[in-house]
Amino acid sequence: MRTNLPVTDTEYELADDVALVSMTDLDSYITYANPAFIETSGYTKEELIGQPHNLVRHPDMPPEAYADLWRTVQSGRQWTAPVKNRRKNGDFYWVKANVTPIVKDGRPVGYMSVRVKPSREEVTNANALYQAIRSGQSRHGVHGGDVVRAGWLGKLNGWSQLGVSARIWIALLTVVIAMLGFEWARWQWLGGAAVVAGPDGAQLGGLGLVGLAVAGMLGWWLNGSVAQPLHGVARMAQRIAGADLTDRLVTSRHDAIGQAIRGLNQTNVNLWGIVSDVRAQARAMHEATSDISSGIVDLSSRTESQASSLEQTAASMEQLHATVQQTADLARQANQLASSASSMAQQGGQVVNLAVANMADINQSSAKIADIIGVIDEIAFQTNILALNAAVEAARAGEQGRGFAVV
Repeated sequence: MRTNLPVTDTEYELADDVALVSMTDLDSYITYANPAFIETSGYTKEELIGQPHNLVRHPDMPPEAYADLWRTVQSGRQWTAPVKNRRKNGDFYWVKANVTPIVKDGRPVGYMSVRVKPSREEVTNANALYQAIRSGQSRHGVHGGDVVRAGWLGKLNGWSQLGVSARIWIALLTVVIAMLGFEWARWQWLGGAAVVAGPDGAQLGGLGLVGLAVAGMLGWWLNGSVAQPLHGVARMAQRIAGADLTDRLVTSRHDAIGQAIRGLNQTNVNLWGIVSDVRAQARAMHEATSDISSGIVDLSSRTESQASSLEQTAASMEQLHATVQQTADLARQANQLASSASSMAQQGGQVVNLAVANMADINQSSAKIADIIGVIDEIAFQTNILALNAAVEAARAGEQGRGFAVV
């Protein structure tokens, strides 16, 4: 038996509304663990899945209890009893374990354990029993998860585990034996062998045969009308507990057994409907999750592309920043050149103003020159007139006027 150490005296108490659920294969290797079991055990999901279920076994649990557990579930029956488990850090916690075979297509494929919080009385009694069993001082043992007496008293208590059919036949045989015993006693009282030789002896033998025949017919009827239907109900209940919802019982009875069969059938159908609905919702959720996963992958791809674009943009921004700095330097140089040009323009403006002033002076001088030229033109005109007049007079004077004409 595996011994998990170390252990502490610190108890981890379950909440009232918590159920620890786990599933194993036929070799007791964990295939599923719900979040409550993962949290309570102290292990991670990765540390539990694929490991043997005795990973959480506490050394205070006697090997006889686990032997009874496996003997019970491997026979196709449910096992229920308080169990002390160990957490990863060595602390302990008590559960009321309900272990059921998981049946598929009529064959066991694994085991499911649903554990809830036990009462303090159950914990106290179980703790005392397990300590006594481990010390070898207990007069009790565990059978099918129930506490039974050890020794011949325990074997006598085993009669309570007999099936309905066996009990019916034992009861009928007991009645027949009692009837035969009564007739035997009456035969002895009436005279023994003399009675056997007479008509009373034939009556005694006939009564015995009739009793056996009636007992056989009654046993056959009770077995078919009571025992077999109850076996069917028990078998179907075990299949429901093992998550097999495919079984149905057919009955035309309207008594208590018929009502029980119909109620169990209805429970089976209701559970099947709920499971089908949950499966459909889980399938839809899986499809939605797949869509979300695809969207996330697409978003991741787009994000990577966007990141690449951002990197390119960042590089472009760096280039743009360098260009802006270069442009700023050029603008600064242009500003300096503009300042120089402005200064030169101001100087040019002053020169232009001076030129304008000179042009004004020149204009005035030109006006004066024009006046002078006008006077000269007037003088020349008058001179021309005088010369013309002199020439006329010289012509009139003839030889005497030649000298005047020269003037």
